[in-house]
Amino acid sequence: MYIIHIYVIISFIILSLCDPLINTVPVFIHGEGGYPCIRIPAIIRTDTGKLLAFAECRRFTGDGCNPTNGDEYPKQEQEGATYDGRICLKTSVDDGYTWSNLSFPAGTTKKMDDPEPVFDTISRTVILMFKCEDKLTMIRSSDEGETWSDPVDHSAAIKPYATLLPGPSSGLQKTLEPNKGRLLWIGHYGAYDK
Repeated sequence: MYIIHIYVIISFIILSLCDPLINTVPVFIHGEGGYPCIRIPAIIRTDTGKLLAFAECRRFTGDGCNPTNGDEYPKQEQEGATYDGRICLKTSVDDGYTWSNLSFPAGTTKKMDDPEPVFDTISRTVILMFKCEDKLTMIRSSDEGETWSDPVDHSAAIKPYATLLPGPSSGLQKTLEPNKGRLLWIGHYGAYDK
């Protein structure tokens, strides 16, 4: 009986030394930056511990995204509504307790969606695959998301080409043989072609 009491007391002491219950920290908030719909998030951690969180920032609602303040924005299904989405990014250097302001690694002039990042531990490069105007597109950052390369269209690598939507989620890198170091992405191939 005494052993159980001692075990319970030790358990309470250990628990009191631990962090309190995990707090949630919102990374992306609907309406932030004038984007009523922020969805399809993907997050990676670099080898220095920096977190990079990507998402679609949309200037319309619908398509599974109906925030409470969405009535004032156009719906994707409305006649004459055009897709207006961007790939947005936030970073954290304190394990996600605080996040940077929105940035746009691929710019804001074209319609983009479906971000799928991966961190290449060999080259120490962040690689972001996404769809840009129905093309499979890639950009790279060698400084943990501070600056980005120009977009490169990789659609020709898909034979025969059909719409390829990267993701959802993050890519990964193999850590064991065979093909240690190989980068992998998932996606929807031809699922939305008519």
